[in-house]
Amino acid sequence: MIVELVRVVVGLVLILFVSGYALSWAFFPKNEDIAGDERIALSFVLSIAGVIFSVLFIDLMLGIDTTPSNIVVTIVALILLSLLVWKVHLYMINRRLKQTIVKRTLGYMDKIIRVIRLRWHA
Repeated sequence: MIVELVRVVVGLVLILFVSGYALSWAFFPKNEDIAGDERIALSFVLSIAGVIFSVLFIDLMLGIDTTPSNIVVTIVALILLSLLVWKVHLYMINRRLKQTIVKRTLGYMDKIIRVIRLRWHA
């Protein structure tokens, strides 16, 4: 009785919230991109859509039977894939930011060196 209740609650949270929350981080990787309450509201919608599309994908495209264990594995894979996309996206944003800072710094250093050389030779 208790085990069934826990299983139902965990399943509903997994289906209705967790996968959408992970997808919202994949779509909006920075904290400043979207407010916290908007992220939570969006996670419910993304979760329902993500679960439906992932179950349809494994059933129609891959031909895998939709048993409860297969659906749980698919949802966990969706969550892990979303978190991987989020981390890669953050890495690319930070890398691009670092490259921009380095380019601007080197550009200014190059200008300063040219000015010093011109003044040295004058």
